[in-house]
Amino acid sequence: MRFINLAVGLLAVAFFAQKAYAWQSPDSCHTGYAVHIVVIGSSTAAGSGANPIDSAWVPRYSHFLQNTNPENTVTNLAMGGYNTYHLLPTASPPTPNRPTPDTLRNITRALALHPDGIIINLPSNDAASGYSAEEQLANFNTIVQAANAAGVPIWVCTTQPRNFSADKIQIQLAVRDSILQRYGDFAVNFWDDVAAPDGFINPLFNSGDGVHLNNAGHRLLFNRVVQKNLLATLVPVPQIFAEGDTACAPAVATLLAASQYADSIVWFDQVTGGVPVGAGPILTTPLLDSSKTYYVEARRGPFDFAGQLTSTTSSNRDWNGVMFELLADTTLVVDSLHVKIRTTGTQYLRMYTRNGALYGWENTAAGWTLLKSYLINVNNGGDYASIPFGPIPLAVGDTLAIYLHLANSDGLLAYFAPADTPLVQTPELRLQNSTGISYTFSERYYPRLFTGQVFYHFGARPGGTCRSGRLAVPAYMSKPEVNLGADTVMLMADTLLLDAGAGFEAYLWSDGTSERYLSLHSGNLTPGENLITVQVLDAFGCLATDQVLVLFTPVGTQQPSAVQLFRLFPNPGQSGFWLESDQPNPPVLVEILDSTGVLRYKASGNLPMQIRGDFGPPGMYWVRVRGTAFLQILKWIKQ
Repeated sequence: MRFINLAVGLLAVAFFAQKAYAWQSPDSCHTGYAVHIVVIGSSTAAGSGANPIDSAWVPRYSHFLQNTNPENTVTNLAMGGYNTYHLLPTASPPTPNRPTPDTLRNITRALALHPDGIIINLPSNDAASGYSAEEQLANFNTIVQAANAAGVPIWVCTTQPRNFSADKIQIQLAVRDSILQRYGDFAVNFWDDVAAPDGFINPLFNSGDGVHLNNAGHRLLFNRVVQKNLLATLVPVPQIFAEGDTACAPAVATLLAASQYADSIVWFDQVTGGVPVGAGPILTTPLLDSSKTYYVEARRGPFDFAGQLTSTTSSNRDWNGVMFELLADTTLVVDSLHVKIRTTGTQYLRMYTRNGALYGWENTAAGWTLLKSYLINVNNGGDYASIPFGPIPLAVGDTLAIYLHLANSDGLLAYFAPADTPLVQTPELRLQNSTGISYTFSERYYPRLFTGQVFYHFGARPGGTCRSGRLAVPAYMSKPEVNLGADTVMLMADTLLLDAGAGFEAYLWSDGTSERYLSLHSGNLTPGENLITVQVLDAFGCLATDQVLVLFTPVGTQQPSAVQLFRLFPNPGQSGFWLESDQPNPPVLVEILDSTGVLRYKASGNLPMQIRGDFGPPGMYWVRVRGTAFLQILKWIKQ
């Protein structure tokens, strides 16, 4: 918003017309934003009943998320036999004759992993232990409140059917209904279709023990979690806010924008296509003489392409050490590894690197640099651990050698013994010369193939992984105009009504008055030329000026006190006008002259009087209103 200060003393009108706009993208950004979800619960979440374990609902969901984005991760803390007491916060006061929280698998531990979201899955162990519905629900509320206090979304799975006695089935139903009612969109229905009409497990999904679900049952639970679309809650979509500007033309406008999630901001002068005209939260336009609309969008990074090289997912050797080379065929940055590990529990994985080939350096510790020791936790033998060791940039032709081993000499990595020399490659990266190494820098076993994945990024992607739509942001150039008409002549006792026009916020005439109209009487003019000026201010604080030259020629002796004020409306008009006055008046004579002084129309009568506009073509006309004691001249514009 711009303000104009008038040196002539006109009061500035502060009309603040800025507006804020918001737009939220419906597009998915899930492929460019990594999420970490932690699952806490009991045997169903741990995978009981599924064979192989990858058929359980949690591994299925983990694979589903990683297919969306390889950097998505799921940490499963579930343990068979657990109930709501095991998952209470660590600081919860003890309850007599009830389990104490497991500090390695409860809600406190889950929150310590800094997840984006949590899923809790406790099917039936509380009811099996005889805990009432009220008792269970109180524990669920405590767990959910801990997550809410940390600002972490948590989804609560309902109870699941089990071949129980009738009284325990009633407890299961009561807890199911309360979870659905209390947690709404954050409740996951694990009961419907899984249960038979009698509250037992549907035989189609019974693993055989009346407690756990088979592969088909786990698939149904997996689908229920997918249907909740957790990513829609966990992944913020681009949201852009913008503020336009109003200025007095010609001027430079300043447009403002902000993204709620610190996404990149790009400006365009077209609603689609085109090239950017600016970037960042502020766009300063060129000098504009008229209004122009710009467009802004938010773009979500990363602004490069993600690559993944999968060496192999198979493994037929367990040993504590593997070396391999990465050779870049394009300029790229190596970010992380997924490493398959056999040894369970908490341990350290050491990573060494060297620039150049590994051949001849397999047993020489001095040729390697310890990059870091990574603390990892492996729940099941054969799980993959994510090692975020990057970024390490590689130019075309660069070779990076990597050596991995567990700090515990008894630890085991999983890798593969191929039939011949292994080489795995993508268009950007090659993995070669992979070999097993005894702990540490000792005996060499070649050829071997590292089991896992290498993640990297390369190239430039200006559009990012997703973007908002373009939001229109106006740069409004206000350019007011005022027209007092042509110069004119006044005789003695004449009056003239000047109209500055409607729709302005303020007026200032050269005589100091501040109304829309200025009534001139010849008695107040000096003989000769009189320059009459008006300044107007519009709603945006912009100024316009016009002036008219009035030539006063004294004739006669008419007194100003005899003058009456007449008005024309509409003015301008097309089909004529009305002549009126606020004061009582005798009959008047009306004469209409064109701009050259030719008489076009004459009429007489009392006011108000309607004058038809068929006396001439569009243009400016003078209307003379005569009486026995006065003469007044008004200007009328025919459109």
